[in-house]
Amino acid sequence: MIKPDFRPMEYGNGDNYVITSFVAGYGGTIQSMEPAALRLVELGHDVVTYEYPKDVLMSGDPNYLPFLIDAIHDNFMVKAAGHTLRRQAGVSMGMGIALNMQRRTQEPQRPAIYAAGGSNVARLIAKNPLFRPVRRAFKQKGHDYQGLQERWTELHESPHLPFAVALGGLDYIVRYREASRALKQWERRGTTISKKVLPLKGHKGTVEWYRHNIPEMLHMADNLAGGTTV
Repeated sequence: MIKPDFRPMEYGNGDNYVITSFVAGYGGTIQSMEPAALRLVELGHDVVTYEYPKDVLMSGDPNYLPFLIDAIHDNFMVKAAGHTLRRQAGVSMGMGIALNMQRRTQEPQRPAIYAAGGSNVARLIAKNPLFRPVRRAFKQKGHDYQGLQERWTELHESPHLPFAVALGGLDYIVRYREASRALKQWERRGTTISKKVLPLKGHKGTVEWYRHNIPEMLHMADNLAGGTTV
């Protein structure tokens, strides 16, 4: 039985109305998210940031990712006890993790805020040259693209709840065209999404912009569907 490794860090005094989970991207750290977490605290949120090891993909085990999502979700729900509203946040692969947390959470939520995400992770592993070592790790354990697609089908479903997302036009990891196509499919199925397109930003630049523009992301999110969802 896999026991996914992750590390949480809490910010705020615990007395705020809203608590936000903030999930790092693949290879990201709590330290890299701290400026955004502290800005959220200034704006009236308690925050729990999450980082996780590259083993989530480099293990070559397709069970690791869904187990990690479950583990972070369960941890956050414990830490969120006593708060009136929850919010999800995340960048890159952390957006994918947080989207699944948003979809699973039954308690009242504020619209989520994301950046540099929206790709199908199985396709990313199979097609993107930057993920060649990850692709090799899965192949060595007998898992191909089709198998990963089938195993992770549920992970790519819409959260069916509002969110705002920043996307980079020059992002060669989460390619704008692919992410935008997936988001449009979700919108056609009823998910309310606000998109901030940064035409000249790559992947790192989009994440960096997001880290320093949390107030704008919150404004975009809270204009969706009146702000509060259940």
